[in-house]
Amino acid sequence: MIDAALPPMGHDDPSVEEMAGQMVLGGFAGVKAPPPRLVTLLEERALGGVVLFGRNVSDPASARALTDAIRGCCDPLLPPMVAVDQEGGKVQRFKAAPFTRLPPVRSLGLSGDPGLAYKWGKVLATELRQVGVNFNLAPVMDVDTNPDNPIIGDRALGATAEGVATLGMAMALGMQQEGMGACAKHFPGHGDAHVDSHEDLPVLKLASRRLNSVELRPFKRAAKGEVASIMAGHLRVPKLDPELPATLSKKMIDGIIRQTWKYDGLVVTDDMEMGAIAKHFDFEKAVTLGVEAGVDLFLVCSDLDKVEAAVHRLVAWGRRGAARRDRMRQSYRRIMAFKSQYCGPPPEFAAAEIGQAHHRRLVEVVMERASATAGE
Repeated sequence: MIDAALPPMGHDDPSVEEMAGQMVLGGFAGVKAPPPRLVTLLEERALGGVVLFGRNVSDPASARALTDAIRGCCDPLLPPMVAVDQEGGKVQRFKAAPFTRLPPVRSLGLSGDPGLAYKWGKVLATELRQVGVNFNLAPVMDVDTNPDNPIIGDRALGATAEGVATLGMAMALGMQQEGMGACAKHFPGHGDAHVDSHEDLPVLKLASRRLNSVELRPFKRAAKGEVASIMAGHLRVPKLDPELPATLSKKMIDGIIRQTWKYDGLVVTDDMEMGAIAKHFDFEKAVTLGVEAGVDLFLVCSDLDKVEAAVHRLVAWGRRGAARRDRMRQSYRRIMAFKSQYCGPPPEFAAAEIGQAHHRRLVEVVMERASATAGE
């Protein structure tokens, strides 16, 4: 929940250009300093922020210097979101010592302990905030129902909807209580897919009853539990929308997330450069479909040309009528609410906060509990 006592961010009457810029996060190459093209996007296009990957990380002090430099490029009323995928296991952008190396969240699921999941979230937030990250694209809320799934697997907390919902929300709460925006992903549920959406578009041919009882259930819990954001995945579910993937579907984003679940937090896309979109949609058309569906924030994780193209597309779309500008204001309001809550100044850098002994001990406890459960 957004704290009403926090200082407001943003401008009272933002331009279409400002709103469009805020609706995009961009990825880039570089470790020591933001590249000039990114600086221009932050300073002149009001880019909403950045997405960091392993390619941007060397050591904690350098990572913090990089994020400080990014913040220095931004209007103080429009501080950047600094996002990262830090789940555990194979998806950790900050994984070299001294960062705590977390095992796959499958082990957390095997422990079955929401208290450990809550502490896991706090560890993630504590270490990421030290390097200037304020938005962690976790937890994964997909239910691991397909052993042949090429992308989820041990990234999932488990194979039951109730277990995933309970542990995922505990992890999100741990992060958010430490000042880190969390993200429930990948709506409406990627766990049963047979195709990696990085490569092509998965299609889930599941019945409505199954979707409601399994795939959608953790995301409904996340929406009702006021998780800071929900990520729409690049997958098509014919029972929910026979034509469009979730990322671009008004039936799924506006219809289910907004209207049915009454969720008013951020809806974020998965990377718009992934094969699931790139192989089936023109990039600018995909951005148009996304904003019309109700997307608040577009992730464009590698190509700064496409980052700029996304901003330009949103500007052009928003200039065509008052109703479109009102639609963009809805996203701008949600983005500013998120930034007020999570994107204030980071804590003073203290390297000793990263890789603390009790963080490492948490890993040991999780693995001990997981091993005991697996051995039963």
